Amino acid sequence: MNNDRQQLNKYLLIFAITSLLSLIPFLFVKFLPCTDLPQVLSQTNSFYKAFYHGSERYLVNYTHPNTFSYYLMFALWHFFKPFQVAKISLIFFNLAGIAAIFLIAYKTNRPTANAVFASIFLFNSSFYYGFIPFLSGWPFFALFWIIINSQKKSLKWIFKIIATTFLLFYTHNLWLVAATGLTLLTLAYNYKTNSSQDILATILAILPSIVYSTYWFFIFRQAKKLQSMTIKIPPSIPPVIRAHPKLLGLLSNISINSLIPILIAVTAFLYFFYTSKKEKPHSMLLLTAIMGFIFYFFVPNYYFDTILFSARWLPYAFIFLILSAAGYKKFNPLFLKVSLVIFLATMIYQGVIWHKFEKQELDGLEQCLSLTAKNSNLAWVDLKKESKFILFRPFLQAGSYADLLKDCKTNFSLAYHKTGILQFASEDEDKDQWLFNDHKTFSSEDARKYEYVMVIGNKSQHERIQNELNLKKISSGNTTFQLYQTAE
Repeated sequence: MNNDRQQLNKYLLIFAITSLLSLIPFLFVKFLPCTDLPQVLSQTNSFYKAFYHGSERYLVNYTHPNTFSYYLMFALWHFFKPFQVAKISLIFFNLAGIAAIFLIAYKTNRPTANAVFASIFLFNSSFYYGFIPFLSGWPFFALFWIIINSQKKSLKWIFKIIATTFLLFYTHNLWLVAATGLTLLTLAYNYKTNSSQDILATILAILPSIVYSTYWFFIFRQAKKLQSMTIKIPPSIPPVIRAHPKLLGLLSNISINSLIPILIAVTAFLYFFYTSKKEKPHSMLLLTAIMGFIFYFFVPNYYFDTILFSARWLPYAFIFLILSAAGYKKFNPLFLKVSLVIFLATMIYQGVIWHKFEKQELDGLEQCLSLTAKNSNLAWVDLKKESKFILFRPFLQAGSYADLLKDCKTNFSLAYHKTGILQFASEDEDKDQWLFNDHKTFSSEDARKYEYVMVIGNKSQHERIQNELNLKKISSGNTTFQLYQTAE
């Protein structure tokens, strides 16, 4: 009993240290480098107003999937300012994600060094793209993994599975898809030891959420006309270089040097842990990692209005792979120290990159927002597109800050997709939704529909669009973000 308590205390201590270190990058910036975050904050703000005052523009999707994170942010909205809500929410989901990793490590008796190192991969493509609903699902998937792999198939166990799968549905429906795959995997792995009652109990436990999710899917499909798209499954496994930028959301030419020690550490982990004679890798953790890699390599990267459909699974595959490694007791203390040092270095590195991104590439944003009148119409045009520091088009949704802070009616809202907490009450609004990312797609006629035009670009791009569309500059300086009005 004392040994068990000491073991638990050890996991809790290392978890606390890892959690504190993970806060470092959040201390460097005001604007978090998460692409969709401005839209999510804007949606939460509109949800808050619609809940208390009603809304003619929006319908609230109280029972839709992908809404759990909005309810948490809605609760925080009562006590904190928008940028504080953003930081608190992402810190909360990040800490919950780290806790989930340590919980799996503890339940499967994996070394704490594995959990520390695996936690690096929570700052992944989904984090940097700002997929807040998807990020909120990881802790529940980890909980589901623990429950589905427990031996007792009692009535209580069935209710736990039902509750967890519905939580996965309401965080993000893709996590329910992953849970379904994991359920089939566990049934296949345990087919020799499972009784017919165990198999029936497992199917009955997961079936209600699958039925409800399927029902929702067809309702949504009828409500929204989707653009036609070609789904291509790669005939062969792509080269590794395709994978590495998506592990973390830092741009490859910036992060490649930081990935070298990570790759060395992975090699060391695999060499020492997998060559251990006394310990073996955890089979289900390893199989779950393989499932994640299969998702990454063989499902489309864009499907049914979902981007990074395959890429978002890659970091979690690495998390399970690292967790699966067996401990080499002789080297465990050393590996724990090494993993903590690498984790600390990665957090500091990310913080520095975030700070550089905010200072060098978000310059002029606050000035533009301060000059924009409340309740006005604003369009933003992202000509810059690529960042020197962050992957995944970090400027793509930046104009939504005008909706958030100044109640502006802008050129695009996530309500268009109908998959979040809000959707437009009128289908006419859908016709006006467009992300402008090229001066050719944003004409002078488009500009005249709006009182303000926020342009994101370099000096030559600003000069070109200003001259071609006859825009009047009202912001000052040669900044990345500049604000214009249509010249009279």
